Amino acid sequence: MKFPTVLTLALLATCDALKVTILADTNRDGKVDKKDIDGKSAWSANRGALILPNIGDTGLRCAKKWGPSVDIIPSNETYLDLCNDATDDIQRNPRYLAPLKTLPVSGLSPSAKGTIQVIDKTAAAKVRVFTKKDLSLGLELGVDARDVRRPKGWDGKAKIQLTVTDGKTKATDTVAVRVTPVLTHHHGQVAERIFSTGVNEPGSNPQQQQFLDDIKRNVASSGIKDPIFLFDNQDI
Repeated sequence: MKFPTVLTLALLATCDALKVTILADTNRDGKVDKKDIDGKSAWSANRGALILPNIGDTGLRCAKKWGPSVDIIPSNETYLDLCNDATDDIQRNPRYLAPLKTLPVSGLSPSAKGTIQVIDKTAAAKVRVFTKKDLSLGLELGVDARDVRRPKGWDGKAKIQLTVTDGKTKATDTVAVRVTPVLTHHHGQVAERIFSTGVNEPGSNPQQQQFLDDIKRNVASSGIKDPIFLFDNQDI
């Protein structure tokens, strides 16, 4: 189940001073535990949980939908935003989920209820929260994003709030997360794999074929182990 809206959790068995805690990997040590409590409701460059934009194409669902047979206006690439792993509420790749945990709350009555929600409306539209039940893992939570940070748009920040109500008593707690930045490559980095358009039919494009022959020879001599990936398309 995802959470731009609200999720109801089943909690345990009345306490006079109700206190709840929701945690993420605030100290960025790769674990979610009590060491993440301090400063968890704020996000900074040095501290605060990171989440990933889950916008891949697991199983090539989108590639099949927007394949070469689809008539697409060349100048309009907005269709690329219309299909990815996070354009709906199905979790297709749980390995990209960042973990969330709530600490146990003792002394609750059987009628106690809890909700989890993303507070800000803009962030709520960009963030998905799943229960372990949805992931076949149990009661813990996982969070991912539908989008990256964008200039003059969403800055990638979100606060996730846990609210527990037991009769007339209510307690809330929040944890701050932010989408990781997009890191681009530059030409000074060592190449790991080479990509190129191929030649659709032998003899149809001798110039491109000569280019491919040359680059294959240079790739082999450079020590790059992965073979050249050829796109099944015609070079412009």
